[in-house]
Amino acid sequence: MWILDFPCRIALKLLKYSKGRYIFLFQLTSMKDFIRLLQEHKQYQEITRRLRDGEGCTVNGLWGSSAMFFTAVLVKERLKTTKATPRVLLVVSHIDEAEHDLEDLHTFLPGHAGLFPAVENVYTVDFEDNADIKTQRIQIVNQLLHEDVPATNRLDIIIAPIQALLQPVPSPRAILENVLKIQRNQEFPQEELITWLQDHRYQMTNQVENAGEYALRGGIIDIFPFASDTPCRIEYFGDEIESIRRFDVESQLSEGELDVCQILSLDRIYNTNASGRIPANVLPLLS
Repeated sequence: MWILDFPCRIALKLLKYSKGRYIFLFQLTSMKDFIRLLQEHKQYQEITRRLRDGEGCTVNGLWGSSAMFFTAVLVKERLKTTKATPRVLLVVSHIDEAEHDLEDLHTFLPGHAGLFPAVENVYTVDFEDNADIKTQRIQIVNQLLHEDVPATNRLDIIIAPIQALLQPVPSPRAILENVLKIQRNQEFPQEELITWLQDHRYQMTNQVENAGEYALRGGIIDIFPFASDTPCRIEYFGDEIESIRRFDVESQLSEGELDVCQILSLDRIYNTNASGRIPANVLPLLS
């Protein structure tokens, strides 16, 4: 068991004398100084050694946002020193606590943490019931199944309430069987693709912004697949798919070229589970 007691340099400034009391303002001189002091601490170094060697340890004495700051520093150092993907699972007791911790992590390590939420009824056949939460859960499962996630979208820290971990998720096989794979230079008539999207509850919009939406402009179809981190832009030449590119939702500008775009049928995945397919637990995917 490790009890952390970190030294901290502060700037102390006397503000005023009011009603018989002195009021002081305490400020850290620099967040970088705080990180350096943490990394130089012997107990912190011992913790990182144990984790690096695959050993377990317990850290006590962290309260408030300090626990998330400690976690963020651990992950950031791991990313910097090994260039590896340090998959970290934070298990908390309640969704409110998970959302608060996620907010802290977005401050200390932006873009590296995501929430694995719980749903009220995982066995319902109605996709519209908790559709946003189900999409968020499948998005994380899909990331765990595929390592070719762009670095800007990769989640290194997953925060989950206990209830969310106890709930089943669709198996990798169920996900694989409910994916439409679109490839560059493939003949796939535009009308067939649009029909497939409509049959699988994708919504047509003027401009794609959220998962489950698509937009049509002549020979170009923008699609934001369920459980995907980025949308894709499919350009046709006749019935042949000439190019597939990622694009930025904010600027709507194309980015990297893709050979394949995988479009997930989220409603069919849950219907498959409801018909008797035993879904997998998310924990084996984290090992």
